[in-house]
Amino acid sequence: MLEKLLDIHEAFCPVSHKKKFQLIKGDASVTVKQWLSDNPSAIIGMAIFDMDVYKPTKDVLEAILPRLAKGSLLVFDELNCPHFPGETRAVDEVLKINNLRLRHFPHQPYCAWAVYGE
Repeated sequence: MLEKLLDIHEAFCPVSHKKKFQLIKGDASVTVKQWLSDNPSAIIGMAIFDMDVYKPTKDVLEAILPRLAKGSLLVFDELNCPHFPGETRAVDEVLKINNLRLRHFPHQPYCAWAVYGE
């Protein structure tokens, strides 16, 4: 379903003949390393974290950190969520919460985003 939605979205893009997304199934703690290896020149402009728990969030943050540029967008789905504290803990350990200027969606209290290096 997600792939179909992304295909529809891309159909309206001026460069619709070029696929600009890739969905990878599997354990993000493992697949991120392979993806980075397969894409050595990739710069991470946006990373969306909807893993809810500590280990994959921490593993992916640590893996992509060298590929983030000042201005990369980091989106977190369960930040400061009492039901899923692992995401917040991982973000704090890797990026230090007090180094981030967090922005929030008004109708989703646990969703937040930050611009890396801001």
